[in-house]
Amino acid sequence: MSHARALLFRSLTAALLLTLPTFAATPSPQPNPLAAAGQCVPPAAPGVPQVGPLHPLPSGVAGQVAFYAAIYTAEGQQTAEMRLGDVDRVYPLASAFKTTVVHQVLQDVDAGRLRLDQMLETTAANRSIEAYPPGRNSVLKLIKLAIGESDNTASDILHLQVTPSRLTANVRALSPCTSVLMTTKGLWSLMAGLVPQVVSGATPAAFSRSVQVFGNLTPTERLKAAGVVNQQAQRFTAPTLLKALDRYFLGSLYQASNDAALYNTSTARAYADLTARLLRGTGDLRPATQTLYRQVMTTGCCTRSKTPLPFTPTYWGAKAGSGWGLLTMSGYMELPDGRNLAYMYINHDSPVRDSELIERQIYPVNTWILNQVNQLRLGAP
Repeated sequence: MSHARALLFRSLTAALLLTLPTFAATPSPQPNPLAAAGQCVPPAAPGVPQVGPLHPLPSGVAGQVAFYAAIYTAEGQQTAEMRLGDVDRVYPLASAFKTTVVHQVLQDVDAGRLRLDQMLETTAANRSIEAYPPGRNSVLKLIKLAIGESDNTASDILHLQVTPSRLTANVRALSPCTSVLMTTKGLWSLMAGLVPQVVSGATPAAFSRSVQVFGNLTPTERLKAAGVVNQQAQRFTAPTLLKALDRYFLGSLYQASNDAALYNTSTARAYADLTARLLRGTGDLRPATQTLYRQVMTTGCCTRSKTPLPFTPTYWGAKAGSGWGLLTMSGYMELPDGRNLAYMYINHDSPVRDSELIERQIYPVNTWILNQVNQLRLGAP
């Protein structure tokens, strides 16, 4: 462990002991597969044919694009794939990670730790930025808001309820290339410099060095650091956070190269596969709960397409996310012939910076994705 990393780890541990309860068992120390080169290649698997070529991307799409789609038998055996860009590079997930939050919530419902009719309160501490559900709301309503409206506060209330550390461990067990460490309020507080004991720096170079130290921590160290972030983020009101976040993105500290260490992350290949596993069913939800999960995911962006579908799936669950120069779109479909497919689109470091502006690309990109997966459907064995 480097001197800088050792100092950060000791300070984080001290802060953690002062501010947080003891964590449940965490993964044993090991090299961080998501650090350094920014690649996370899954274990070797038998080769499957690639289908192509791909259609041109919609007008206005620029920056780094990774797209992965795969088609499977009804039993989950992959038979063909489609790739664009570096599908094994680690990228930010934006709000696409909320798919995993809701899945964990429903696991807790099955385990008796939560009830769908249980009322949870929105407070100044758990309120995230943008629109939010005031007062007390049921777990079921918050689940629907987190997916159907991509509501950050609803997602964070649920995320804190199931505990971020447990979600991190469970996601990693299913998808080693996927890292879900922080609530939305947590990751934005970290970016905005509001948690200086984890990431800080007054100049772009100093900030990037601090981000690199955090990104290169082992999984156990990052989990403890993320615990500090998620706890400290609850000290800030949403308006305070939003102002600090605007200063970050519009100021000199923001660099797209830091995003992979600050967001919840995955690769296009890994997240497509994880989405397929969760919506096909991994056997860890009861039948009725799995049915509810699948139904809620049909309300995610962008299953209500404004353009005619090139084919008619018997099921389609999806979730998108957006951010500063960032757009992600994930989904899973089942076909009338019994096969199923999954996809993940990531556009990072787009010159279209503002999230509201990049969201205008959602429907053109969604149409492009539908054409791609249709070509995959037709060309797969």
